[in-house]
Amino acid sequence: MSKQEALNIILNCSKMYQENLENKNILYIIQDKLGKISYLETTFLSRNFLHLTGVKILNSKIKSSTDFYNFCLKKQLSISDFKFNSNGTTTKKLNILQSIMQIHKNAKIIGKYNKLKKYLSTEILIGGINACIGCIKQKNYYIPNTVLKEDIRNIVEEQYKVIFILRKEVKDKKYNEITYRNKKSNRRKKLSKFL
Repeated sequence: MSKQEALNIILNCSKMYQENLENKNILYIIQDKLGKISYLETTFLSRNFLHLTGVKILNSKIKSSTDFYNFCLKKQLSISDFKFNSNGTTTKKLNILQSIMQIHKNAKIIGKYNKLKKYLSTEILIGGINACIGCIKQKNYYIPNTVLKEDIRNIVEEQYKVIFILRKEVKDKKYNEITYRNKKSNRRKKLSKFL
C-alpha cells in the first residue's frame, strides 16, 4: 500500500468515524451459549481515531491524537505528516478500517481477548470473522484502542453472540437508536431499560 492510498483511506474513514461513532455510546447486548443476556458499553471520542489507523505522527504541528483527527477532517493531513508503523500492522489495519467504521451495525461476536498475540494489548474484542476492534476499560466504558484483521473466533476466550446494538450521543441519558438486531432474537422487551 502506498502512502497516498493510506492517506485516502484515513481521510475517508475520519469522515465515517465522525458520522457514525464520534461522541457516541454504543451498547452491545450479548448472549452466551446458555442464553444468559449481558451487555457491554463503549464510547468513541475524537482522540481514539488515531489508534485505529496504525500510523505514527511525523508533523510537529500535530501535537495530539485529537489534532491528528482534526487535520483529517479538514483534509489538511498529507503523506509527509505520518509514517507506517515499523511492526507492519498499519497496512493490515487500513485494509479493514472502513468496515470498522460500521462496527455499530456489523458486529456479530464479542469476547475477552485470549492474549495469544505477543505484542497486542487490549481487553475485549468486538467484530466478526474478517475484522474486529479491540477495546480497553476506562471508567464506565470500553474505548477503542486497536483494530485487527483477524477472525475474532480465533482470538477470544469465549464467544458472545451480539443480539442487539444500540447507539446514542454521549450527552444523552437513554439510548434512542437500534442499529442492529439479530434476526433470531425476539428479546425486544429486554431493551426497555436502555431506551
